[in-house]
Amino acid sequence: MGIGIPYIMPLTFSIDAITLGLKYIRDKIKKNPGKRGCMSRGNNRKVSVIIPAYNSEKSLETTVMSIYSQTLKPKNVVVIDDCSTDRTHEICQKLQLEFDNFFYLRRKKNMGKAKNINYAVKKLMHQLGSITVVVDSDILLDKECIEKMAGNFTSDDIAAVTPYGYTLPPNNPLARALHYGNSWNNEVFKIRKVAQSYRNAVSVVCGAGTAYRTKILHDLPIPVRTKTEDTDYTWVLQEHGYKIIYEEGALIHSFDSEKPSALMRQWFRWYSGTFQSIYIHGRKLVKAKKLFLTTVLPSMIESVPYALGVVTLPLVFAINVAAPGALPLFGMSYVKGFFLADAFLTIVPTAIISPKYLRYTPEIYVYKFIGSALTLVSFSKITYEKAAHKQLNWSNTWRKDSESSQKIIIRRISERYVMKNLSKFLSLEDNWTELGERPWSRDNFMCRIPGKWKLSFAATRNSAIIGYLIGSQANEKLARVNKILVDRNHRKNGIGKLLLDAFESRCLENNITQAELKALTDNPSANNFYINLGYVPCGEVKGTDKKTRNFYKKDLARDRYGGDSIDSIRDTVCRDTNSRKAGIA
Repeated sequence: MGIGIPYIMPLTFSIDAITLGLKYIRDKIKKNPGKRGCMSRGNNRKVSVIIPAYNSEKSLETTVMSIYSQTLKPKNVVVIDDCSTDRTHEICQKLQLEFDNFFYLRRKKNMGKAKNINYAVKKLMHQLGSITVVVDSDILLDKECIEKMAGNFTSDDIAAVTPYGYTLPPNNPLARALHYGNSWNNEVFKIRKVAQSYRNAVSVVCGAGTAYRTKILHDLPIPVRTKTEDTDYTWVLQEHGYKIIYEEGALIHSFDSEKPSALMRQWFRWYSGTFQSIYIHGRKLVKAKKLFLTTVLPSMIESVPYALGVVTLPLVFAINVAAPGALPLFGMSYVKGFFLADAFLTIVPTAIISPKYLRYTPEIYVYKFIGSALTLVSFSKITYEKAAHKQLNWSNTWRKDSESSQKIIIRRISERYVMKNLSKFLSLEDNWTELGERPWSRDNFMCRIPGKWKLSFAATRNSAIIGYLIGSQANEKLARVNKILVDRNHRKNGIGKLLLDAFESRCLENNITQAELKALTDNPSANNFYINLGYVPCGEVKGTDKKTRNFYKKDLARDRYGGDSIDSIRDTVCRDTNSRKAGIA
């Protein structure tokens, strides 16, 4: 499921083996199995390709030429440039002159892969074909790759078709050794992905490239809340009742890094993103019963215990040699049993599925040990961050100022926390009065209102409080931002957005789908800030201080997945608000 290591308890292996057995029987019984992946070249289905790029001067042109060499020619090709600092811009200008159907979009600041894909789909929705293939900027496609993927969109409930991604070996000897261990995992996992696809429980699409139904990609934008948007989005699609097909005959090639450290960082990101997705989706995974029960849950049960066993096995062996009997439950029989069982579950499937990888047995075990260690570290790190309410730092956005942004921590605050740090909160009040607002007193901070302590957050940097949001719950489906404030010395750093993101995420976790807030009419920066974040102006109100404020409301569920125009949202939320004010709703 992206964690990427075999397991000592063959639960997932058994599920996949049973699935493949049932598939074999079905295909034998059926007179015409109806193999997918073939598509008439006269078919009028249009396919577009989107390439998110960042500093891709070395590979982008080769990738684009690989796309234009496909047996199924693209309707258009779109490169979305995430503010590259190399020659990516010049290369794209050259390609625009060479191909009439080549589009180039350049962002003004770094936004990250998922946000850029969503932006391109939204901006060019009417120019895109019915299928959109999203590929990385450093890949090569087999000539029939797009045609084979497009041929699998045989029903409206198929949201995506994912190919087989193969990484090409690097030149660095150590990196090459790690590559062969990881490639073995991908080769063995390929047959498991066939099983997952057959039972409609695909764990993750190929991050290097996947084909999507364009309308679904538009209506359900890719989330930006984890390090691995491909895993997150795979689960979102299946939670909404859509199917994902694995087409093993469609091949995409990518290049492994020449640096071993870069490879291990990439694996750590994959493992971390998987655990982030588990915590973010939580009970929502039950909506995709087959995915949850046959893929995610079994892998959760097996992965961490197995990784712990692999990493500790050398230590347990050493203790048994140095002090026999010191570990009565983990004696030498345990060491022998674990090793032999693991060797059996490694060598036998390899001999059956891909015998050529038997020569890389040492590399496989090095990969398994490193992968197991990274699994444990990522699991511990993500679990701690979840418990400490630091999941707002999980975004996959590329940041220029990553060092400073990592120091900002968004945490949910309690009554005890505010009481303990009351002087720090009060010290920020001159930032509030300069905006034309009344300063808050101790009583304002400590007053008890419904839902306050589950919907309030503070932003800290180096233990200093630099901003906060005080929220409350108006009714079962409506939350209110009572106050949001950021220290003047830390504004323009995205802290206000981080606080609102935390507030909105917490609302959705508690099935609260509407949010409202107010801003002084003579504070244009605040009003523009809220409008840019999707808050819809629904009129003006006067407060007890006789000052006029703009009243805003936001449909959190609709904003999370998109699909409506700002005018239709305004009509809906303002109508709901007016009805509530009149006592109708």
